[in-house]
Amino acid sequence: MIAWFGTGLLGAGFVGALRRRGEDVRVWNRTPEKARALESVGAQVAQVRSAVERAVQRKTTVFAAGPENGSATEFIIHTTLLRTFL
Repeated sequence: MIAWFGTGLLGAGFVGALRRRGEDVRVWNRTPEKARALESVGAQVAQVRSAVERAVQRKTTVFAAGPENGSATEFIIHTTLLRTFL
């Protein structure tokens, strides 16, 4: 499974490509509508905490794509679960 945080223009393109390859992708975006739009290509929309917990437990590959201010990446880095994992 791949956890993808940030499903704007860049993230959505990557998620679409991953799904075409047959990858299991779970997505989250701070704007839920953007994440839900990827259900049409087979991505699973996840709640943040559940996605982070599964990523840590399963040693899932985690990607983040966000604006220059790094909001998605910053969120992940400051999540207690990931901070203790790293």
